[in-house]
Formats: sequence, structure tokens, C-alpha cells
Amino acid sequence: MSALTASLQNSLVAAACNFWRWWQNELVQLLPATIRSRLQHRRLLPVVVCSETQWELWTPTLEGGRATRVIQTSLDMTADPEVRLFYAREAIARLESPVALSLPSSMILRRTLVLPEALEENLKQALAYDLDRHTPFRGDELYFDAQVIGRNTERGEIQVALAAVQRSHADRIMAQLREVGAEIVALPADPPENIDSKLNLLPTEDRPSWQSWQRWAVAVGAVFIALLLIAAIALPVWQKRAHTTDLRKHADAMQVQAAEVTRLHDELDRLVADYDFVPERKEAYPATVHILDEITKLLPDDTWLTQMELKNTVGSKETRYEVVLRGESAHASRLVTSLEESGLVTQAAPRSPFTAIRAGSGVEGEIFDIGAQIKRLPTPERVAVVTEKETPPPPAPPPVVVPPVVPAVEPTPVLPSVVAPVPPPMRAAPAPKTIPPTPVAPPSEEKMKTPVPVAPVSEEMPMVEAVENGGETEENNVPHDETEGGGG
Repeated sequence: MSALTASLQNSLVAAACNFWRWWQNELVQLLPATIRSRLQHRRLLPVVVCSETQWELWTPTLEGGRATRVIQTSLDMTADPEVRLFYAREAIARLESPVALSLPSSMILRRTLVLPEALEENLKQALAYDLDRHTPFRGDELYFDAQVIGRNTERGEIQVALAAVQRSHADRIMAQLREVGAEIVALPADPPENIDSKLNLLPTEDRPSWQSWQRWAVAVGAVFIALLLIAAIALPVWQKRAHTTDLRKHADAMQVQAAEVTRLHDELDRLVADYDFVPERKEAYPATVHILDEITKLLPDDTWLTQMELKNTVGSKETRYEVVLRGESAHASRLVTSLEESGLVTQAAPRSPFTAIRAGSGVEGEIFDIGAQIKRLPTPERVAVVTEKETPPPPAPPPVVVPPVVPAVEPTPVLPSVVAPVPPPMRAAPAPKTIPPTPVAPPSEEKMKTPVPVAPVSEEMPMVEAVENGGETEENNVPHDETEGGGG
């Protein structure tokens, strides 16, 4: 059980490491080239290339904005051992940094393998059991590392680059380098010019482990980043939730107002229906007097009614207003056509067969009993209710026309015309004629009851003011005697 638990933990750790490497590479690819090169330069280590004749010290630098390594010092390994040791210690001390050991390419064994995709999670463990099959050495005789360099998803295979070196050769060179004070933290399988190489042949137990404060720093940084990530995800959600809550409150308030408006509309419709009930019932059909007048005009002179009935018939869908006519007519069959063509009724039809009048009565004709429906009148247009806001403004008053001011002129008094006296003949003047007043008989009662027609006054007739004065009439303030005499 413990072996299963350990295997599960190792699998989880390996999966987490693989995910972290993938995530880190994806984030690095999003950075600008300049920043990416500087970060890569900071991660580069000085490399010591060891061979049988000389040592080369390569240091990281930036050339044209790109990270690379250049040769800083070359040490001759064929010189006196003491001199060689002195110069090597001095060169390593100037680096002030851990170094990576690069072995000659003749010592590195390389293979390219095609393996099932399922071995990717535990690649090194799976290769450790098959090193003797892929190389001429046993697994305990080699330092090795592997890297996935290709995939075939259709077949479910991966392409793996395998690099290995004999432990005896690597341990001998690493011992010489540690003798001069170097701290070896990596054993790359590629030359120092290849800064993108991920193959590290150094055993895992010999690689530098993080110190406690570094672990705490990484843990605190990871927690801080996680908090920032949670805040970046949760803050917009919280803002949207607050906005949604406000909108919901506003929608609830609008819904209450909408319900109140709907209630007022329903109440208004009910009141209008109650108000229009009587006028609609009254105006739905013609008045009884109108119906009686129209039927009287429609019936010919040889027809008379013995009974006329107006009644309301309640149907399944609506109430009908019917008229029933009973009587006698010389041509009863024509009445149905006359009623239909009148436009007053519809569906006119005999309620019973026409019955001929008995011959002994001396009258020719038929007894009829006809029923018809009164046509509904078109519904009058409803007058729109004008609200206070829609009340049209009152019309502007007409412009006041000020008449021109005419100066008042005092009327000139009209003096009676004076006629020059004509010398009378030599005779006595006749006595003036006296016209006796005509007696007016009092009106009788019949004449008082009979209205006297009043002639309309024409606008073209001049207004004449008549004044009765002792049986004499004056017009326009002119004496009667002068009008009659024509002025002499």
C-alpha cells in the first residue's frame, strides 16, 4: 500500500512539474523579445569546457539584444601542475558563480528513440530500466537525461532525445574542477553555444536544492499570485453581481409601476364601458319612431297592419332586435323583397305561410306574418380622451384692429329753409284745413288671437322715424304741411 501511495505522489509531483514547465514556457513566449532575452541571460550559467589539453571558460552576455555565451578565459592544461592549478583557481574565483561542466562531444552518447506516449509522465524511470537495451552499458554505469522533441498524436507516440555519459569519465573531470573551487550545478550534454538545451546529465541528488528561505519565498510568491488571480477573476464577477442586483431592484420597481398602470388602464376601460353601455345600447339600433316611420313608408296602400311587435331576442352570441309584422295585403309576397331592399332590416322571411282571405269577405288579399332583424347601426367613433398634458393650447386671439381716429366734427345745425314770400293776390287768405283724427276701432278678440305677420325689414330701406303728434306725422323733422305742399 505504501508503494502505491509513493507512486501516486511521484506521479502527481511529476504532473505538476510538467504543467509548471509548460505554463512557464507559454508565459515566456508572450513576453517581448528584449525582456525574454534578459530573463534568459540571468538564468544562464558560466560554462567550463574541459578537454585533455585545455579548459575554456564561457560567460553569458547580451549581443544585439540576444543572450549568448562567449569565451572569457582559456587555460593550458599541459603546463606545470602548480601553475595550472593557480590560474584555474584565479579564473574560477573571478566568476563568483556556480558553473556548468561541458564535456567533450566524444564522451557523450546520443540516441533518438520512439516510445509510446504513455511513458511521458515517467520517462526517466522507464528509460532507466532499458538503458542496457538502448546503449552498450548498464544503467548504473551512466549519467543520462532525456527530452521529448516530437509527437505523433495519430499513432500515440513521442520522439525522445537520449544523452548519456560514462560515470567514470564524468566523475574524474568533475573532481578536477571541484579541486580548483568550482561549484558544479549542471552537466549539459550540448556545447555552450546552445543556450536552449534542456539536457542535464548531472544526477538529481547532486543538483542544488533550494534552501528553506527560497522555498518560503516561492511559496509566498505563489500564494500572492494565486490571490491576485482569484481577485482578477472574482472582482468582475462581484461587480457584475452588484450591477445585476441594482438592475433587479430597478426592474422590480418598474414592475410595480407597470402593475399599477395596468390596473389603472383596466379601471379606465371598465369605467368607459360602464359609461358607454347605455349610449351603445341606445345607438345600436334605430329609434322606434324611426322604425315605425320607415315601415309606414315601405308598406303599399293596399296593405295594413293588425299587429307590429318589436322585441329583443337573446341568442348564443349576441342579442338581436327583431320586428314582427302581421296584417293583410293584396300582394303579401312583395313585402319581403321591399323590406330587404329598404336597408332597415335583414333576414326578412315569413314566419308562417301566407293565408288567402276568404272570398266571401269581398276583399282580395293574403294574411301575412313576417319577421325580420333590425340592422345594427355603425358604431360611432369614440372621442379620444384628452389628457391634461395633451390639451391643445387655446387659439390665439384675433388681432385687434384699431380704427383710425377721426376727429370729431360738431354737426352743423340744419336750419329750415326760408322761402322768399310771394306777394299774395289781392284776396283773402283761405282758412287752414283741419283734418279730424280718424277714430280707431278697438280690435276684436279674433283679430287679437290672429298673429299679425311682420314684414322683414330690408337693409336697403332707409330708417324713417315717425312721430305722432296730434294727428300729424313728421318725417325727418320736416313739417307735414311742407311735404304735402311741395314747398309752395
